[in-house]
Amino acid sequence: MKKTKTTLLLLLICSALTACARPQLELQFELPQPSPSEALQSQEVPEMRLEYAVDGLLYEVMVTPGTCSWFYDNEDGTRTGLEADSPHPLDMLGVMPEILNYGDLFGITVSFTFTPESYSVSRWPDEYLGRPDRYDMLSEPVDMANNTLLLPKDGIGHVYMVHATWPQGNVVYAFYVPICS
Repeated sequence: MKKTKTTLLLLLICSALTACARPQLELQFELPQPSPSEALQSQEVPEMRLEYAVDGLLYEVMVTPGTCSWFYDNEDGTRTGLEADSPHPLDMLGVMPEILNYGDLFGITVSFTFTPESYSVSRWPDEYLGRPDRYDMLSEPVDMANNTLLLPKDGIGHVYMVHATWPQGNVVYAFYVPICS
């Protein structure tokens, strides 16, 4: 029994120590870019790509859609739709992608499998994770420069929500940027 508890404790300590371990892989994804007419009739809900550089290496993370409302026209004149809901970003720890920040990450570029008509980004300090009373009233808008969000230098992690709109509907994406030391 004591050996099992000791082994479990060692596993927990190792997990905690490696939670903020710097990734060693350089990830590269090539996304096909549909023509504007294909994008207008897309049956697929777009994914979001986050790109960032650390120590001269470019990393890419694909973010799957969360809550979305998506409709497209069928060849027979009917329409098909999709309504999907997901937890609020503050309730998605362990589910949403994480980009670890060791203090050397300054910006993250946002792109999509096809370009939305518009999108906005908001964030919450990570101290609000799991706190439903903090959902909308305390989020703050994030200014973008050339599709790049500049990370604050406040020394705290943030949960980000991206709300994008296309002619077919709208999609919400979420990701987390914790501070690691």
